[in-house]
Amino acid sequence: MSGDRARRAGQAAGGTCDERVNAGQGSLQKTRRIRGPALTTAAARTLPDGALVHVSGLPKYLQRPPTAPGVAFGAIEDETVMINLVFAPHIWDSDHRTLRDAPAVLLTGRTERSAGPINLAVRRTDAPSIATPAHRRHIGHR
Repeated sequence: MSGDRARRAGQAAGGTCDERVNAGQGSLQKTRRIRGPALTTAAARTLPDGALVHVSGLPKYLQRPPTAPGVAFGAIEDETVMINLVFAPHIWDSDHRTLRDAPAVLLTGRTERSAGPINLAVRRTDAPSIATPAHRRHIGHR
């Protein structure tokens, strides 16, 4: 997908760079500032198999099960819907701290479609610069 086409699709789907992230039932709202033509997860779910996409939101349900050697899974949620994530071992090893600690993330990856749900095979993880409260929760830690 070309940059102009991705930008137009993102704008049509409400994926502008300055929007509110509404997690769950409105319990967490942060203004996000992201670079590039990030789409909403709802818009990303409509793309064909293999499309390069940028999405941003809150990482959820991160796990690296022992039955999938080295591969990690999760989801990202924005103000629209969630999309499944798949992390190759080298991506997870370099980026899992960003996913765990950042209040919101910008992910770049390719869509994977088969008969059923769509996944995003993550290739890059970035943490946009936004103000966060000092009491940020850590996934799996108390």
